[in-house]
Amino acid sequence: MKPFGTGGDIVAILSGERSKGEWAGESGYRNCLLVAMARMRIAKIELSADVPLPSLEGLAATRPETLEWIKAQGFQYDKLDRVTIIRVLGRDGRYIA
Repeated sequence: MKPFGTGGDIVAILSGERSKGEWAGESGYRNCLLVAMARMRIAKIELSADVPLPSLEGLAATRPETLEWIKAQGFQYDKLDRVTIIRVLGRDGRYIA
């Protein structure tokens, strides 16, 4: 495993990447968010239970291969539970600064 940092805001530990369409639900969003952050310079991500989730497609707009992979996951952002995603990211404290 190789750690990636984003200026102390979130730290991702990636153990690999699944094929297109294999990431689903809240944990899938989390994994794809961490992959996107590892692949490109994203200074800060803010998640809140009160606002819509950041679009992964928007974050990956400058990386065509990542953008294609994220689009293939077929996330329905309005159906994802923001609180669950925040909890999954902070479950063990490694991802939230």
